[in-house]
Amino acid sequence: MTMFVIQAFLLIAIAFVLGAIVGALLRQITAGKEPVQPSSAEKTAPVPPKTTPPKPQVKSRPVPRPKAGKAVSSAAEKPAPEGKKDNLKRVDGIGPKNEKALNALGVYTFKQISAWSPAEQAEMGERMAFPGRIEREEWVKQAKALAEGRTPAAKPPQTRRPSKDGPTKTTGQITTDTKGSRPPVLAKPPAGGGDNLALVEGIGQALEKKLNAIGIYTLAQIAGWNASEQAWIGNELGFPRRPEREDWVNKAARLMKEGTSKAETAPARGEITAKRKTVIR
Repeated sequence: MTMFVIQAFLLIAIAFVLGAIVGALLRQITAGKEPVQPSSAEKTAPVPPKTTPPKPQVKSRPVPRPKAGKAVSSAAEKPAPEGKKDNLKRVDGIGPKNEKALNALGVYTFKQISAWSPAEQAEMGERMAFPGRIEREEWVKQAKALAEGRTPAAKPPQTRRPSKDGPTKTTGQITTDTKGSRPPVLAKPPAGGGDNLALVEGIGQALEKKLNAIGIYTLAQIAGWNASEQAWIGNELGFPRRPEREDWVNKAARLMKEGTSKAETAPARGEITAKRKTVIR
């Protein structure tokens, strides 16, 4: 009986110890899951407002100046100073488009153009995409006259292509009165071969080929030209009045008389070689 009581007591003690241990473990587990209650100080503290970060500022880029070789757009036209604006189209060579381009660059008066230096003329020509034109057409000289209330001096007639009966191309100045008449030409070189036209000073190998293409192969043909035929040839070659100025007709006649029309090569300008007798001047 005594042994039974002792065993029962031990079992109860062991059960008590195990229950205490399990209870302690459960309290620790449940304590970690309980929400933390804010203190009274935390409840009264103001909540700071939310702020958004500032956006990066985009720096404005300066408007680039027009580059050389590109025409200036009329969209960039600036207002004229104090409303003063001359009719720049009165300058020969400045049309509506060029006037707008000049306005876009801040040029509105004859006085501004008349004050351009040679360097400024070159710069403006580059910026307006036609270098050399301002100097060639004398904008400064014309603008100066207009600024002073004078009429610019009349310019010679401009180059234009004549009618279909005249020369087919020109690079100089020509009017219908100076287009001339076509001289007699040959369909092909003569049987013995053509003359060396480059013996005539002023006719190089390039012009000789052009004359042959027209149908001029001999010195006799050149020597027979009249004034109207010389004018036609000059315009057809692209050098108006050159045959008259360099006296091709008389030089060709002298070469025929001296018998040097078949010389193999023509010397350079002013040079005498062993392959010809003389230079006809």
